Amino acid sequence: MSGVAAIAVGAAIGLIAVPAMGAAAPLTPAMRPVVRRHIAGLDGVFLRDLAGFREVHVFQRSNPDSASFFVGALVRGRWLPAHDPSARDGGAFSELTQAALRSRGWERATPSRRRALALAWLRVGLPSGETVEEDLDHPGHGPTVTTHGRSVTVTAWIDDRHETRSGLRTHIAEAPTSFRFGPDGWLEIDPG
Repeated sequence: MSGVAAIAVGAAIGLIAVPAMGAAAPLTPAMRPVVRRHIAGLDGVFLRDLAGFREVHVFQRSNPDSASFFVGALVRGRWLPAHDPSARDGGAFSELTQAALRSRGWERATPSRRRALALAWLRVGLPSGETVEEDLDHPGHGPTVTTHGRSVTVTAWIDDRHETRSGLRTHIAEAPTSFRFGPDGWLEIDPG
């Protein structure tokens, strides 16, 4: 998947090794016990670092015959669980999005910088296997980005591709999805 950098974090944490594909901030010694506590006993957990979001570490778990799924994330040393009953509506992905955008200065960003951050986040931050269609792949399906006050909306066609034991599973959306990033970075998704 383009834009995704994965790094190995070592056997001491119990993660499988994935070759480095980009520059990511390493897990510090202080982060390791936090990660160990949250992923203890889980098999097939790997770390996905997201290009351009150095302080975001996404932990996913492999499922051999379907998509990998989100276990949790570490953003600036704070653990964000996959299932947080105290999270606002929109769930863990919206909370992760908000934390990731804030780590890049979302709240102080100019409208043009917010548009760039929103699109960059969707290109690398979507769940594993999901990608934003680009005009080069399918003319007319490239993302559009608009600003409404301090909010940004990205409308994009999403491909969902997962390699499984039984082969590649592909689903291309029948309609574009709207991703609305609020003034505080909170994400609301309208599947179209």
